[in-house]
Amino acid sequence: PGQRGTGGVMTGTQQNLTLEDAEAILREVPGVLQVAPVVQGRGQVKYFENNTSTAFLGTSITYFPIRAFTLDRGRFFTDTEADHLAHVAIIGPVTAENLMGKAEPIGATIKVNGLNFQVIGVTASKGDQGWFNPDDQVIIPHTTAMKHLLGIDYLREIDIQCQPGVDLTAVQNTVTALLRQRHRTPPEAPDD
Repeated sequence: PGQRGTGGVMTGTQQNLTLEDAEAILREVPGVLQVAPVVQGRGQVKYFENNTSTAFLGTSITYFPIRAFTLDRGRFFTDTEADHLAHVAIIGPVTAENLMGKAEPIGATIKVNGLNFQVIGVTASKGDQGWFNPDDQVIIPHTTAMKHLLGIDYLREIDIQCQPGVDLTAVQNTVTALLRQRHRTPPEAPDD
C-alpha cells in the first residue's frame, strides 16, 4: 500500500490497509472468490537450544489455497483458532530442519520472539525463490501476529483470488475505486 516517490523511484509503504478493507473487498467486489489479510515480520525462532532468524507471516486460512501452499504433514489452523488468537504455527520444511533436525515437528512447542507456539503443520516444499524462501518461514493466524507479536492494527497486504474467467483488470479497477472511497482519497490525490 501507498508507495511514494518521484521520477520512477518508489519507496516505502503506508500503514493504512485494514481488516475491514479486506472484508469490504470480499463483500463488495464482484468476481472476488476469497481474500487473505497478511502481516509480516522477522524474528528469532527457538526450539530448545536451537534458534534461527526467520520470517513470520500472519494470515488467514484462505492464504494457503490463494498462494498454492499444501501441507507435507499436520493440519492448517482454523478460523476458530484465529478468532481466539491461538498460538499455533505452520512451519516450512527448511525451518523445521533448522530447528529440529530429523525430530518430528508436529506437536512441538517453538518460541517466536519469546512467545510459545505449538507446531500443527509443515508445508510441502516450494523451493527457494531467491529473494525469499517460502520453505523457511513460520505462518500463524493474523490475529495472533497483529495482537501478540507485532502490536499493529494494519495489514502489509491483502491477497485476492478471483473466480475463474473473471476480467482481472475490471476487478483491479473496482478494488482500487473501493479502497479510494473507503480511505476518502480525493479524485485529484494519488492512490494511498
